[in-house]
Amino acid sequence: MKRNGFALLFCLTMLFLAPATLGAERIDALRIVPGDSVAVGSVNLGALRSSPLSGRIFAETDKMAAAGDAARFLTDAGFDPAKDVDVVTVAVRPRQEETSGDVLVVAEGRFDAQRIIAALVARGAETAGTNAGAYYMMPEKENLDGKRGAVAFPARGYAVIGSENAVKGALSAVARGGGGFRSTTLGRQLRRIDPAAQAWVVIDVERLARLENASGNPNAVGVLSAVKRMSHAGLWTVDTGRALRIGGVALSDDAETRELLEDAIRGALASARLAAQDKDPDLVKILRQSKVTRDREGVSFDVSVPARYLEKMRGAMTGTAAK
Repeated sequence: MKRNGFALLFCLTMLFLAPATLGAERIDALRIVPGDSVAVGSVNLGALRSSPLSGRIFAETDKMAAAGDAARFLTDAGFDPAKDVDVVTVAVRPRQEETSGDVLVVAEGRFDAQRIIAALVARGAETAGTNAGAYYMMPEKENLDGKRGAVAFPARGYAVIGSENAVKGALSAVARGGGGFRSTTLGRQLRRIDPAAQAWVVIDVERLARLENASGNPNAVGVLSAVKRMSHAGLWTVDTGRALRIGGVALSDDAETRELLEDAIRGALASARLAAQDKDPDLVKILRQSKVTRDREGVSFDVSVPARYLEKMRGAMTGTAAK
């Protein structure tokens, strides 16, 4: 993916993420996600922004400002990403040749679609369409891995962003009432995600590894030898307001692989405790209280990081002391 294309996709993603307009047609983002996705994730930035813990991040983000053409584009589009961002769902699916992936962003937002379209067209975007609806092709100078990006507005307060094929597929899914993701093997892994999670991802490890043509990593031989036989994985975070909980699960039908995964996770935690022993006693305590469990399906872990420790780390990075 070329840098300019990635930057454009990122800017468009940030542009369209915003709270859904009151009274707008509701669309379940997971019904738009392609059924053959190899990885799907979502972040509820609106919930995180309202948290006294994660809200500090957004307070800092609000101080940031775009420059140059990006700033002019946001002004023309009438959008403030620091305040309007709410939920984003991202899916990765194989292209037809299955040698690379298409990324689809499903965004919920509060925006003036016509004003945004005008701003895009003024910068070279072109109108296109299918029987399922219209979409807009990005300028040829901006591309995604050699392919032009596209954006569509399937309903008031919603946008889909990605390659042309990904966007056309999303419009088709909206028209027929869903892409079938929830009924797939990967979609069924959503039951393993903590319902309170504000951010999560589920991964079809075997298919994603084939897609990326992954090679070995000499620095993580134990983990990656298990990954080769891992079927699915999930990761999530829960901001309770007083702590940030990080949980995950790695699944395998092979008992030996599950044992290897448990050993690798426990070994990594032990190494981290040893490294922090004399430098950061608070971190040692956090790591010691983390939980790792193994059952007949896989291995799960749960780590809870108190708000005070996060504030201490933030203070160390910004040069301010935690109160």
